[in-house]
Amino acid sequence: MTNTTKDGSIHPDRIRATLGYNDLTGKLFWKAMVSRSCPVGKEAFRSIDRHGYRKGQLDGRTLRAHRVVWVICHGNWPEGEIDHINGDKLDNRISNLRVATRAQNEWNKPPKNKVKGVKFVRSTGMWIAAITNNKKKRHLGSFETEHEAKIAYENAAISTRGEFSHYKAEKDAREATA
Repeated sequence: MTNTTKDGSIHPDRIRATLGYNDLTGKLFWKAMVSRSCPVGKEAFRSIDRHGYRKGQLDGRTLRAHRVVWVICHGNWPEGEIDHINGDKLDNRISNLRVATRAQNEWNKPPKNKVKGVKFVRSTGMWIAAITNNKKKRHLGSFETEHEAKIAYENAAISTRGEFSHYKAEKDAREATA
């Protein structure tokens, strides 16, 4: 068996033989000793990269932990990006991971600003809401308050983006604790 696939990535069998996975914590551990600093049983992939994801090295390649978890659980590399359903980049439990397109992964990001899809128009004194989907911007309306515009955007995001909407996850979490 070669340690790499045709496209040059590490073969899933190599990953499964070398790394183990704890499905309760989402953490990886060494199943086989690859160096003196990586004894069997020690937690693997403990570093955090500049984007906030766990990372580690195997066979001289830097890998992100969530992709390795996917390989261990599914036996192959994902056919796209891996989305953290709850938005926590360090939560690598398989139940929190799903394959997503680039757009779907972006939709599930929390807003950078206070309110996503909403802006104040000084000339009219109104708040407007708009959503972009598949590179098409859709005007959702003009509103007296920022809160009304925010609700319009969140509802449109949930109906347009479904399970990948960041707001759907927030809404589900609120309902689960209620």
